[in-house]
Amino acid sequence: GGSGGGGEPQLLARLASYFGGLLCVAWARDGAYLLAGGEDDLVSVVSFERRAVVARAQGHSSWVHHVAFEPAPLQEGKDRPPASHAFASVGADGRICFWEFRADGKGEDGGGPPPNGADVPSPGFREVPLLAPLASVPLHERPVAALLYGRGEMHTACAGGFVKTFARVS
Repeated sequence: GGSGGGGEPQLLARLASYFGGLLCVAWARDGAYLLAGGEDDLVSVVSFERRAVVARAQGHSSWVHHVAFEPAPLQEGKDRPPASHAFASVGADGRICFWEFRADGKGEDGGGPPPNGADVPSPGFREVPLLAPLASVPLHERPVAALLYGRGEMHTACAGGFVKTFARVS
């Protein structure tokens, strides 16, 4: 059935991690990409239409616990180009990393998405572009477990029992 009525959900895709378990996932505002992070200390950027890992973000020194796309630009008229996606990640290293991914269209085959339920294989480490963080900032002394990325602020929660709120900077 439908999307809220009962019955079993329909599997659309299954993503394999590069190494270890996946711990978090997030959708882009436009629905074109998703992020997945986990025990491999990486954030994978996945093109949902292509069902393919198109980039990896490397900047954490321990497990990635939460990922989030930037919800909206801080100031009207200062939006990023449509092919650009900003996101953040937090992890067991107590850090927040800020990233930007620019879709360049390379590798688009135009053949449409694979069938529902298709596996999204994990390509080799050097087979996709590697993103470096725009910034990597220590936030907590203990692992950061959660991130809420708001328009004007960010909230983080850590294993030490603290929630911290930070003003976003443009």
